[in-house]
Amino acid sequence: MSALNICFLAFILLVGCNDSKSQKQEQFIIKQIDKKYQERKAFFNKEFVSHFPERLDSNYITFTDGVSPEVGPLTLRLISKIDKNKDIKKLINGALTKFAADDSCLLIINRFATRDRFYKIELSDTERKLINRDCYNGKIPIPNFWDSRIISDSTECRLPSDFVIYVLDSKAGRFVSPDLLTDGSIMPEAWKNGFSKGIAVSEKRKIVIYWVDIW
Repeated sequence: MSALNICFLAFILLVGCNDSKSQKQEQFIIKQIDKKYQERKAFFNKEFVSHFPERLDSNYITFTDGVSPEVGPLTLRLISKIDKNKDIKKLINGALTKFAADDSCLLIINRFATRDRFYKIELSDTERKLINRDCYNGKIPIPNFWDSRIISDSTECRLPSDFVIYVLDSKAGRFVSPDLLTDGSIMPEAWKNGFSKGIAVSEKRKIVIYWVDIW
């Protein structure tokens, strides 16, 4: 075997070892994050998170949660790359309804929160007029994605316009302990309290956001 071939073989082995080490590190990190994910998911009754992936895998991007009613609704968000092996279409086909992220009239939970303004929000007179609008009639609440890794200031729901939001289930009422609920003052009376769960999908980005909000 020539010296050139020996060097090439050594290079292949080195790259292979590095790839193997990198994969093991990635698997270890995902495993640790999955432990936290399981803890956060277990906070919610199964009916609210039944559409979330059972476990995290290499498609994972990030997840966030919120459990303080002073900040907003109880929330869990998981952002993941779309996995062709997971049947997102089954969830989409079972949706109650869908909305374009750039719809001009959306019934949004915690509508006025932003990254710079989310704690004990005091509303202006102009903002109060947005709580009840005729165009909300028949609409189902969807999240304000202000706390997502992927946000846009150009839409009411703060997701970029390439996302489609699919509501899988939503009902008005109290579904958790009252001390975990918001006061309902920034929602229409018919939706003062309730829950909403679903997915937001961007085919352009190949990303899906799983979400549940309880307020």
